[in-house]
Amino acid sequence: MQKLSANLTRSHMDNAQDAMTDSKQILSVSPPKTWLWLIFAIALIVDQVSKYASLAYAQSLENGQISLLPFLDFNLTWNRGISYGLFAANSSLGQWLLVGITSAICLLFVFFLRGERDKFIRIGFVLVISGAVGNIIDRVLHGAVIDFVSLHGFGYYWYIFNIADIWITIGAIFILFANLKALKDERK
Repeated sequence: MQKLSANLTRSHMDNAQDAMTDSKQILSVSPPKTWLWLIFAIALIVDQVSKYASLAYAQSLENGQISLLPFLDFNLTWNRGISYGLFAANSSLGQWLLVGITSAICLLFVFFLRGERDKFIRIGFVLVISGAVGNIIDRVLHGAVIDFVSLHGFGYYWYIFNIADIWITIGAIFILFANLKALKDERK
């Protein structure tokens, strides 16, 4: 009888530990696919609406530029290259080549996303993909990416960028920090 009682108690403790482990896993599990799709859709919509609003706003300006704050200008620019205007592709072939390369990278990130369990890495990939898709849409529709945010200070001007670029940067930061945290946890 005592042996049966000890086995039942041990069994209850094992079940309790399993339940605690399961609850910890639930808390650390990444967001469900529906949340990831929602994040993707919201980020993409915010990007596209901001670009079309900037196009409409620029039409009301003399030179497509206006100072908003001492460190922030609205400056509509057509970016025919990749990030920060690097590798400008002024030909139709070059633009479609950039669309193809960016699309292939997005598909690669979707592949990585499918196997990833860390919630911050998954969100990071979704933000990077949504920003890239936003810029792909611009290239397909306009032949260039619409950039309009110009930060500056102390006589130095940063590259002109858009909301999609912000999503890509935030996503990359999420991925980087989550990987650094995983490396740190691995060393413990």
